[in-house]
Amino acid sequence: MALSLGLVPSILGTLVADQTVTNATPSVVQSVATKIYTINCDNTANSVAIYLKIYDSDSVTVGDEVPRFIFKVQASSKLNVFWPSPPVLSAACSFAATTTPGTPGTTSPTNDVRTIIVVAP
Repeated sequence: MALSLGLVPSILGTLVADQTVTNATPSVVQSVATKIYTINCDNTANSVAIYLKIYDSDSVTVGDEVPRFIFKVQASSKLNVFWPSPPVLSAACSFAATTTPGTPGTTSPTNDVRTIIVVAP
């Protein structure tokens, strides 16, 4: 399924990115400086941990570019992140998920991983 973007008027972000099939193919949230307020990543369909990689770029080559953040999401579980003082990505915001930690990981999860990110410019 494709990335869904929706506008939400809120003090906790104005754009919601909902990707139902997060994998090693990058999803671009927006191509401008971005504040990240919340991240929800659902890895309950997989029996291995995944690594959610957040990039400060809109033209990412997973495995080559160094992520700004990497979050480990345990097997069969969810990860929720909330920043009361959101970090700012200076150029753009995109994300991908792999089963391999670190920058060089490029293997997609076996089953669907749903990721929801709330951001603001």
